[in-house]
Order: sequence, then C-alpha cells, then structure tokens
Amino acid sequence: MESQNINAHEKFLDYTSDRMDAPVVQRRFAELKNKVESAFNRCSNPENTKVLDVGCGIGIQSRLWAQDGYNVTSLDYDPGLISLASERSKSAGIAVDYHVASAEDIPFDSGNFDLCLSIELLEHVNDWEKCLDEFCRILNPGGLLLLTTSNVICPKQNEYRLPLYSWWPSFLKKNIPELVRTKYPALANHSPCPALHWFSIFQLRAELKKRGMTVYDRIDLIDLDSRPPVVAALVNMARKSDAVRFLFYLFYTGTVVFAFKDSQSSSTSN
Repeated sequence: MESQNINAHEKFLDYTSDRMDAPVVQRRFAELKNKVESAFNRCSNPENTKVLDVGCGIGIQSRLWAQDGYNVTSLDYDPGLISLASERSKSAGIAVDYHVASAEDIPFDSGNFDLCLSIELLEHVNDWEKCLDEFCRILNPGGLLLLTTSNVICPKQNEYRLPLYSWWPSFLKKNIPELVRTKYPALANHSPCPALHWFSIFQLRAELKKRGMTVYDRIDLIDLDSRPPVVAALVNMARKSDAVRFLFYLFYTGTVVFAFKDSQSSSTSN
C-alpha cells in the first residue's frame, strides 16, 4: 500500500508540473498578477511588499511575484511540492522563502503581510472557514487577498473527470473524494487532496464581509473601455444586480475574489 501511495503521489507531482507549466496557466497567473497591480496599485514599492503564497504548489505564482522584486514567503502542506518549488526557484536564481505548513494554521504573526495569494486551494482543504480566518488574520489593514477557487454555478469544472460535477447534489458528492483517493485516483488527476467544496461568489463575498473584508470579483474589474457597448451594458447590469451576475457565472469555471482588509478590521484566528 505504501508503494502504491508513493507511486500515486509521483503521478500527482508529474501532473501538477505538466499542468502548471502549460502556457495557458502561466498566462492566467500573469494576468492575475497584472490585474492586482493595475487595479489595486500594488507595484509601486515591491521590495517592501510582503507576499504570502498559501498552497503554493510548485511555486509558479511565488516565482512570478518574486522575480519582480516582491518579498515572497510561500507555504504548502505537501513536502514534495515544497521541495520541487524550492529546487525550481534556486535553479532560476529567484529568492522565495518556502515552508511546509497548513493553510488552516499559518505559522506567522497577525498583520504580517500586504498580499495573500490563495490560488486553487480553498476547495481542497478540510476546514475552509478556518482558512479564511487565517488569510484575513495574517493581512495587515489595507492588505489584499487574491483568492481563486471552484464555482458551483458553472456546470463545467476541472477538478474531477465527471460530467456536470459542480451541479451534483451534496449527497452524491459526499463519497466521491474518498472513492477517488482509494480506488479511482485518475478521476481527480491523482490528487492526494481531491476537491471537497464548491463555492459561489455570493457565498464567499458574505463570508469575507463577516471577516472585515471589502470584496470585489472579476466582473467588478472588467475594463469597460475596451468592451463593445452591448457587453459594457451587460457588465454594468451585473454590477448592479446579483441575478445578472449569477448568469455571468454560468460561464466561469472558477471564482476569482479580490478582498481588502478594512483598515479598522481586527480579524483573528478562532
């Protein structure tokens, strides 16, 4: 059994490397970084901007920020991923401070970071609410959380090789992660932590507001100047109406959240 687990983990590392090295993923990460910098003015003083990449995987996002002079600390629960991320950073001559740690218990002081990255992580953890507590806790007032995760509204998803899985009822989803871990690992690309949770932007917005965060999403950040008048009109409608916003999310395979920690917030971990 142990050798089977090792073999499955190696397949997961290989899959993760191949997927994260794909040009389309590299472009998406670069676009997210550019969006943060341009929309929220995060690039004026990178060497004094402390970035925490939670669930960093093989470190693609970490290196992207660090190569532009940001002070980057990264953590992941999987020692194999951290080892691979560290090797890649050293090979590229990019300084990143890597740690093996859990997103549910981040080993840093409150208010220690200016930017927290949580990329495709929240759907995989056991206690996602505890993770949100921790993300908000480690940010300083005015700090920004960039979070990407699953989208329950869209029928298409990338976590399982199962049709329309986002829309499956909870009682059908309940046993799938364990079946994937024990019998059918290829259905979740050999992930040791297959997706457990499915979120909507409305749920995440409400949860983050409770934690003293001001929330924006991908619709709020669409540049209307570059869009045709009809599209701009629809986007404006979505910004004013959650019913219209819901319709947009039928076509997004993931949820992207940009959340500022309010200057008066005193979020702490439970």
